[in-house]
Amino acid sequence: MAQNRQALIEAHPGKADLILAWQERWDEMFDGPVERMDRLFEETRALGLKQYALSNLPAEKWPPLRAMYPFLDRLDAAVITGEEGVIKPDPAIFEITKARIATAPEETLFIDDRAENIAAGERAGFPGLVFEGEAKLRRDLARLGVKLAPPGGG
Repeated sequence: MAQNRQALIEAHPGKADLILAWQERWDEMFDGPVERMDRLFEETRALGLKQYALSNLPAEKWPPLRAMYPFLDRLDAAVITGEEGVIKPDPAIFEITKARIATAPEETLFIDDRAENIAAGERAGFPGLVFEGEAKLRRDLARLGVKLAPPGGG
């Protein structure tokens, strides 16, 4: 983030205050996990499914994000692209991920909100789903044989 910030300030000096606010007040952008995803996280965890993160997050923002959302500390592994120096959809990040996780790529469902990241993950051997909300993800997981509560809970 610091490198991005400096490059942006140099490119847009008249917006330096806004760019600094983006870094310094970054946590104010968040108002909690995506609706009901914390519950889905717990349900899949209770089934014994391994849970990993692959995030295009700046390295310095991962610790505060974990403090904001303690359930992230229960992930089985996390690959933070800001720590690795390479971002999705670069194929190298998927190779790093393969080395860090305990399951084979073909046994690991990659869920992301960007189709180009899913396509890159699939080229690396990870079957994928584009995230379009908790209810659809529940339906997609059910279609794949994962037994969870129905969409919307209950």
